[in-house]
Amino acid sequence: MLNIYICEDNLFLLAAFKRNISEIIQEQKYDMQLILSTPDPQELLKFIEEANNSCLYFLDIKFGENAMSGITLAKEIRMLQPRCFIVFITAHFDMGLIAYQHNIEALDFIIKDSLDEIKLRMQNCMENAKIRQELALAQISSMKELYFKIDIDTDICYSDILYFMGTRNHKVMLRGKEDKFYLRSNLKDIIKKLDDRFIQCHRSYIINSDNIAKLDPKKGVVYMLNNETCKVAANKITVLEQKLYDQLIKRAESNFK
Repeated sequence: MLNIYICEDNLFLLAAFKRNISEIIQEQKYDMQLILSTPDPQELLKFIEEANNSCLYFLDIKFGENAMSGITLAKEIRMLQPRCFIVFITAHFDMGLIAYQHNIEALDFIIKDSLDEIKLRMQNCMENAKIRQELALAQISSMKELYFKIDIDTDICYSDILYFMGTRNHKVMLRGKEDKFYLRSNLKDIIKKLDDRFIQCHRSYIINSDNIAKLDPKKGVVYMLNNETCKVAANKITVLEQKLYDQLIKRAESNFK
């Protein structure tokens, strides 16, 4: 399921875009749903705090004088959802270069022209997002699994590991998607056995970057797919942001091969 959000401060266009998306979903029988259409960037940000990465955003670039810009909004969204799709719909053609300079990685830029042309471009974006999402899921499922050995009789595949957490009794708790395990080891030794999807983001945590739901730099925490949080040290925020961004680029590049 791909969730769709619209943020446009022109109420006439907002209604038109909402109608376009509803019609396209029905006509093309897409596994998508329109979750929110709003003229307020802050309302959108508040609404998506608990959303997952399977989202497609259609954003205006210039809002009212006292509102944040669409570029800033997109950067905030990208911080929360590194793997989402962002499309700008704008009357300002030159803003595409500015978005590129800010590493937004927009899926497309739609110029506010005729409503029929905008609808066609929106459908193309929805189809593109659908294909990319399907390819990404297929790639993940086809990857050779690596396993972390817990004891002689038990192991767990890397993709099922959410994080490792050091405890006060000199043990390490391995948090899987389904189970918890306690290991007689330490994070220093464990990180040496893992591949580069794992990051020691704090002295007490090693996280699987593939299983991150969102990063909150202000609070210094990362939310995992099960909505549990792990601490992120201040000097690891930028490292983690770059890791998530690199993953996004890698996935985008693989979809073009």
